[in-house]
Amino acid sequence: MAIPDQGQTVSSNGATRATSPSPAQALRPNSFAVFDTHPAGYDIRFSQCSADGGGADATGFQIRNHRATLTNCSSVNAGLLAVRMGPGMASKVSVIGGSFTGAAKGGIGIAEDSTVTGSTIRQCGGAGIIINDSSSRAHINNCVIEENHQFGIQDQSSGEHVDVVIKGNTIPRSDEQYLGVLFPKSNMLIDSNHFAGFDPPDSAAYKPGPNVQIVNNTG
Repeated sequence: MAIPDQGQTVSSNGATRATSPSPAQALRPNSFAVFDTHPAGYDIRFSQCSADGGGADATGFQIRNHRATLTNCSSVNAGLLAVRMGPGMASKVSVIGGSFTGAAKGGIGIAEDSTVTGSTIRQCGGAGIIINDSSSRAHINNCVIEENHQFGIQDQSSGEHVDVVIKGNTIPRSDEQYLGVLFPKSNMLIDSNHFAGFDPPDSAAYKPGPNVQIVNNTG
């Protein structure tokens, strides 16, 4: 488990690494995150880091601070989520590229003012990307979201978020991933995505709220 501090970069060679768990984590060995950040951290950057496995309640990357960047990172077979951006704690997190595969409960939980761009999220349980009430102004752009074990993207919120954008992604239908975007709410924009296997393409968005904008998508 790596717990970087303010302004630090964690690279694939493990140059910045802390190995002491918090007291809560010490009592729950299955809850380790492979990489974790403290809420007081700021401007933490992960580059080409790989998170492999973890306990039953573990995440690959747990982000609990403002301004973190994951560039070309990967998570495989996390027990919980591949990337968890702590609701109410994390914001302005950027996930750029990388691959997030096989997390048991979901791929990436996205926070406010955060972006996931050019990433591949596949074969995760539940949904590839999870949106919640703390996801205002989140952008999901140019990603491949495929073969997740129910939904490509799931809006789990009560509709309190605003200005969420889902644009330019490839979210195909498959035996495992039978819905593209589940329960989109608020004024979400779903624009220019490729929903292969959905006919018509806009049917990939299941039960959208009245103010959701669904435009320019292809099948």
